[in-house]
Amino acid sequence: MKKLIIVPTYNEKDNIDKIAPKVLEQDDLIDILIVDDNSPDGTGELADEMARDNSRIKVLHRKGKLGLGSAYVAGFNYGIEHKYDLIFEMDADFSHDPKYIPELIKASEEYNLVLGSRWVKGGGVEGWPWYRYTASWGANLAARLLLSLKPKDITSGFRCYHREVLEGINLHGIISSGYAFQEELIYRTQKAGFSIGEIPITFVDRKEGQSKMTKKEIITSSKAIIKLFMHRRGVGQIVKFGIIGATGTAIDFGILNILAVVFKVNVYLSASISFIVAATNNFYWNKRWTFRGAANNKKMHLQFVQYLIVAGIGFSLNLVILRICVPAFSSAFKLENSAPLVVNLSKVVSTLLVMTWNFLGSKKWVFKG
Repeated sequence: MKKLIIVPTYNEKDNIDKIAPKVLEQDDLIDILIVDDNSPDGTGELADEMARDNSRIKVLHRKGKLGLGSAYVAGFNYGIEHKYDLIFEMDADFSHDPKYIPELIKASEEYNLVLGSRWVKGGGVEGWPWYRYTASWGANLAARLLLSLKPKDITSGFRCYHREVLEGINLHGIISSGYAFQEELIYRTQKAGFSIGEIPITFVDRKEGQSKMTKKEIITSSKAIIKLFMHRRGVGQIVKFGIIGATGTAIDFGILNILAVVFKVNVYLSASISFIVAATNNFYWNKRWTFRGAANNKKMHLQFVQYLIVAGIGFSLNLVILRICVPAFSSAFKLENSAPLVVNLSKVVSTLLVMTWNFLGSKKWVFKG
């Protein structure tokens, strides 16, 4: 079984001549493809020298720094053209230890795509400060939730594909060029019905060279994830639910402020009244617009009862959050509980959480087709 390890490089001269031998010694049927983006430090020239000395080392030169995603696509096309059975992604900086390659190969007997995962049991990260660890974990979780992805580590750049996966997911249609490319490939792989597995790895922060993750790259990747999210089926429902939720929120906030701020009615009683009025408004319009045509076999009164249960739980959650936030914000800003800033900040927090609950409950139960 022929295997190709793709290693994109940009200014990796200090690493590439060290990691290539470590990769090749893992399996006699492994070749390594170095995809260099015209590195100014001479990485490409060094790679050419290595290739002249070892036929298992291949080099693909590109005219400039064109992005991680397009570098991998170029490597994938090379692997497909040359009929490699397994095609890998791997960093050049030793963040991905070559010792895990045999484990990826073994797991590929069961799965179409295997990820080297930091976030499964036995995996981890070394050398990161807590804030980078938290940011990476949080971004990974957010993307998983937005795209409904099953694997734990969707940003992993250490992975093994069967060639059939790359042939079947339309590489030409990929919209991401940076680090979001990793999430998009998993999204496309999962959507196409291929199996995905994970093995635990320890990711070690690079010791030589500089990280390619910049603020610009973070922004670009975030935009790509949002684009993927918008392409998903069902997003139209989310948009409609959001529009109705916004009108309901306006009603909720309006009644709350009139009662609690103008007439000085108890804030919790005011919130109860405003929430119930807004919930009734939202049920009517979600029934008529957002989930129109869903659950046609259900009678209106049954759906309304189910919605009241969902809204009731949301209502209770709303009060709990308000009881936590109102005194907290009141103390923080040294204002009365009925002050507009205290009331509205508390309501923003509760509304975001309650709207999420209401959408999931409405979609998965009340209006489920």
